[in-house]
Amino acid sequence: MQGRQILLAGLRWRVGNGESIRVSEDPWIPTPHTFKTSSRHPDLPLTVADLIDSELKIWRCDLISRLFYPNEARLITSMPISRWGCPDRLMWHFHKQGVYTVRSGYDLALYLKRNGELGVKGDGEGSRQSN
Repeated sequence: MQGRQILLAGLRWRVGNGESIRVSEDPWIPTPHTFKTSSRHPDLPLTVADLIDSELKIWRCDLISRLFYPNEARLITSMPISRWGCPDRLMWHFHKQGVYTVRSGYDLALYLKRNGELGVKGDGEGSRQSN
């Protein structure tokens, strides 16, 4: 399960049209660690599309400044938005092109292990379950 943990630690959404990204639940803010927001209103069922003016294809800065803390609002409004309504897509945060490489995954695994954030298998624990 460590492989899954490493992947989840490095994946985040790249905003396209914002329709697939849940503001409070999904990793989409470009800040390493959780990539999640610390919204002032964490229970609002919004998608990132709700934060975008659908006609002008720009961030709705007034709404964003009301919902998020100033540092997050600045990060969000500095993120590019698709002018053509491209779908959102998952990307690997730790590579320039957003693609996973074994090297970038290994580097993240070492970082997580050094910081005690990577789960460790117990002694004698195998990959098969016993009944």
